Amino acid sequence: MPGWYDPNLKNPSGADNAHIARYLLARGFVNPGEIVVDAACGTGYGSRLLAEVAKFVHGYDIDRRAVSVAVSRKTDNTAFHVTDLERGDIVRCDVAVSIETLEHLVNPENLVKKFYRRANRLFVFSVPLNEEAGANPFHNTTFTRDSIVKLVTDCGWKMFHSFMQGNHFIGVAQK
Repeated sequence: MPGWYDPNLKNPSGADNAHIARYLLARGFVNPGEIVVDAACGTGYGSRLLAEVAKFVHGYDIDRRAVSVAVSRKTDNTAFHVTDLERGDIVRCDVAVSIETLEHLVNPENLVKKFYRRANRLFVFSVPLNEEAGANPFHNTTFTRDSIVKLVTDCGWKMFHSFMQGNHFIGVAQK
């Protein structure tokens, strides 16, 4: 299905494994008993990874069909919502996770500010860096390392950790 990313729907490739690794890294920053928001959860496989530690995970995605797949695979501690993250609201949470989301948005600062208002503790995110314009038709914003750090810190977050995985920047920011 065009635009969907779900390693459960095909044989995992190196790119799939890298994407899964970003969720596993995010999961390492979640404490038991915490509420987590998974932005642009797609079919929910990352939400389910986060739910292995979290008390509850709310996954949000704009694609109704992807969310219906996520709902069909939900666990007792996951819920999935059809929401336009740039315009809709999210629940209050302890940790906001945004794996490969911000580059899809026209105004990613709106979501980062929303996370700052709604997340009590951490914001874990990843974005590709230095993409050639038009390389991915679903990406509306291109980031450099400096521009993503500036965006996050200008929205109030303090960078806590950062990692590179190939051309992907992974950040952990705290209040």
